Amino acid sequence: MQHVQRDRKAEAILKSLLDANKMLLDCPQGEMVAILTEHILPKNTDENTLKTWTERRLKNFRQLQQENPQPEETQFDLERAISFNTRFELANESTTTSRITYRWQDGKYYYGIEVLDRKDSLEPPAELKEAGTAETFMTEWNRHRVFTFDHEKAVNYFKSANAVHIQRDRLSLQHPRVWGILSVLDCSDHPRELDEYSWSTRPVKINNKRHQELLGEAADGQWIRVIFDPGYETRPLHVEYQGKHSAAEAHYWNYEQVDGQWYPEIMFLELYELEVNPATGQSSRKLSQEITWEIEQVDTANTFGPGAFEAKLQPGDLLTDFRFDPPLHYVQADTKIEQVAIAELADIKAQYLQELASVNCPSEQVSAPLPKAKTDTRAIPTGQLSK
Repeated sequence: MQHVQRDRKAEAILKSLLDANKMLLDCPQGEMVAILTEHILPKNTDENTLKTWTERRLKNFRQLQQENPQPEETQFDLERAISFNTRFELANESTTTSRITYRWQDGKYYYGIEVLDRKDSLEPPAELKEAGTAETFMTEWNRHRVFTFDHEKAVNYFKSANAVHIQRDRLSLQHPRVWGILSVLDCSDHPRELDEYSWSTRPVKINNKRHQELLGEAADGQWIRVIFDPGYETRPLHVEYQGKHSAAEAHYWNYEQVDGQWYPEIMFLELYELEVNPATGQSSRKLSQEITWEIEQVDTANTFGPGAFEAKLQPGDLLTDFRFDPPLHYVQADTKIEQVAIAELADIKAQYLQELASVNCPSEQVSAPLPKAKTDTRAIPTGQLSK
């Protein structure tokens, strides 16, 4: 695209768009309920590439076993899973449909995820399922997850796995940006501020309707294009971004007005990787992910009652409190929290705590074995929780 200088009209439209986005994101309180569908395409299905990666991981695994050998049965189970796990990581195609409940108020938040459906193109062999070494998404363990913050503590609750960890600091969790120009830029390799682009505007005709187009171009060839709903300069219908290594497109439908702000009921986002042909130097787009938000409810006038920003724990939940060093472990009982002696949890491996502490965003899931604890409450589930 030809580089152009920004003009005042384009600057005014851009400012209106960003101001509208800021008002949405800075809304002091509200609740959103939405259906989120994530379609992730394979990263690489080339058999030679899969073979190379598998051989490399087998070599590394065997070298580690020589330095720090594990029991023979454990080593056998882990080694035979490497081929499938490598293929699943690179060549699996998945679709996950979830219901998202998000509440926010003055810095507090409640972010609930309920997995409604999960489909994978690759399924692990029976022997890997039995051994618990297949690194797949385990819906039964990750169906319900809740992340909360109430200014005093952050609680990450893996409800289906009866696992809870508590920490002092909140997640880097912000208002879900399912609307406007920012939803595209947040998912891209966008390297600079918007005022570093040269902006222009022009009328365009799409399906026999006149629309306004806003175009931002950077000196290195990156660009952003926004097509607006006719007559509304704060309601994008289509946003497209082209970067150095990635590209993204967002489409918006069915705007509804809530407390003076426009929200789209449906947003469809496509994420691309850019592949360069070594022979020609030309880049082409490879679709990597499709995301659909279907907004069921937006309420910014609701007054939240007690408990709105708390995770409702169940008897038998195993809690790990990382506000203490070393972390405290206890079990949720019917009427009180029973602290479990550290000696009774001696079978918790260091990697369990490390993995549990590293799960710090809603897109993550439990991927570590849960320990057994001697309590009078109902049994804590055990077994391998895998991605």
